Amino acid sequence: MERAGEAGWVRMYTNIPMVTRIFTTASVLVTLASHFEFVSPFDLYLNPYVILHRHQYWRILTAFLFAGQISFGTVFNLVFMYRYSRILEEHSFQRTSDYCVMVIFLIVVVFGLSAAFTDLIFLNNAFTHAILYIWCRRNPMTRVVILGVMSFSANFVPFVLFGLTLLTGGPMSSDLVSIAAGHAYYFLEDVFPQQEGGFRILKTPNFLRVLFENEVEPSQPQQNIAEENIEGQDVNNNNLIDGRLAPDMHPLLAENGLG
Repeated sequence: MERAGEAGWVRMYTNIPMVTRIFTTASVLVTLASHFEFVSPFDLYLNPYVILHRHQYWRILTAFLFAGQISFGTVFNLVFMYRYSRILEEHSFQRTSDYCVMVIFLIVVVFGLSAAFTDLIFLNNAFTHAILYIWCRRNPMTRVVILGVMSFSANFVPFVLFGLTLLTGGPMSSDLVSIAAGHAYYFLEDVFPQQEGGFRILKTPNFLRVLFENEVEPSQPQQNIAEENIEGQDVNNNNLIDGRLAPDMHPLLAENGLG
């Protein structure tokens, strides 16, 4: 029974889409490394001056990977990022390389906006909410319940969260950066190509297609995923607790024989 359980967990891990698996694993490892004092948060945070003048380029990534000091909120945020990143990668993208382009685009935009206009030093939360923004725009009719009381179409969720930040006196910069980055990708990928004379700006480089198992162009054009809901998703599971979507892990456990 123990071996079967171990095999189930291994299968569950390997079944996670590649980009989501790599990013989530790296986030967990960096966060744990800080918790056990293998590395200091002072060596991880975003500092443009140190990056440019002391050539500590790793900070560009660690600012996204470090999720904060270990707490219930940190664990929740990591699971939250994992779930919605996985949903996007599995259901909204036909190729892993295309999803990798989205992740790189969000990292570049969130980093640029944060370094130029805000005092944010850790960007995991802004990156996660940018992913949420894209999911909401591509599934606009999915109902999301906030705090078990208020129900909204997913299209409005990022702005509801921003409103909650205002009401609670929290920092607005992270929400603004995530909305700007998410909308920039959504416009360039889903809106502008559909306009008269429009075209795809964010084209996937060939080296990424080669990197991800020599992917080839699909035989049929991609569907307008901005208007479709995720297949088989239970909208009743989209509950927000304290302003965050509560992840439902049961389907993932069940499909790997662990439920």
